[in-house]
Amino acid sequence: MLSLIQADLLKTGKRPMGWMLLALSVLLVSATLLTIRFLIPEELPPEALNPYNALVMGPQFVQQSIGGLLIIVFGASLAGNEYGYDTWKNLLIRRPRRTPFIVSKWLTLVFSIGLGLIVLAAVSLAMSFGVGLLTDGGAGMSWGAALLTLLMQLVSLTVVGALALMGTVIGRSTVAGIIVGFVWFIFDGVMAQLPWVSASVKGLLFSVSEANLLTYISGQEAAYPPAQSVLVIAVYLVAPLIAAALVFRQRDIAG
Repeated sequence: MLSLIQADLLKTGKRPMGWMLLALSVLLVSATLLTIRFLIPEELPPEALNPYNALVMGPQFVQQSIGGLLIIVFGASLAGNEYGYDTWKNLLIRRPRRTPFIVSKWLTLVFSIGLGLIVLAAVSLAMSFGVGLLTDGGAGMSWGAALLTLLMQLVSLTVVGALALMGTVIGRSTVAGIIVGFVWFIFDGVMAQLPWVSASVKGLLFSVSEANLLTYISGQEAAYPPAQSVLVIAVYLVAPLIAAALVFRQRDIAG
């Protein structure tokens, strides 16, 4: 398993797509913070951007704008490249077990997203300091809330990427994974906004559960029990991995 993960990380590092998506995210964070600096008054309230607020602001903005779409493309490409270059047959002939290949792709996805969030958090903090948005504390976010928020961002983007990865394995192409990711992304968001959908059904949606946990982390009253949201998110986190592994186990040497 370790050798598979190392190989996947090496291949991912050599491919330009991941670095291009990260560079785009960094530019977006930088442009957003510069825009905010020029639009808000000179005198900031003390709770506006303490270091912990600044740490999560950049990653949070990327996640809520184009982050999900970027990760759909990235997650689909992790397995899609193997189909595109027809390399599965060279890999599968060396190992009788199929599940470790999918687990390795999933762990590579988690590692890549985590690394990207660390870079974006560092850029957000440095840019906030550089353009004068950073204050010296106040009643802003605590370090614990900041870490939990970053963890939620990691989980959220992993779910989106894992669904795209699952779609790629099922459809045997990057395009199939992107379509599955986009359809789920849009469906989940639309269902959360429809007034005729019951609250109990909305509580089972990923976007609602994520927002509910973030509300709880911020110290406000959550609409649903936090334990329920954690359970729902856990299902969304592992279900695509299990589905992709089960499908892949039935495939021939071409994947």
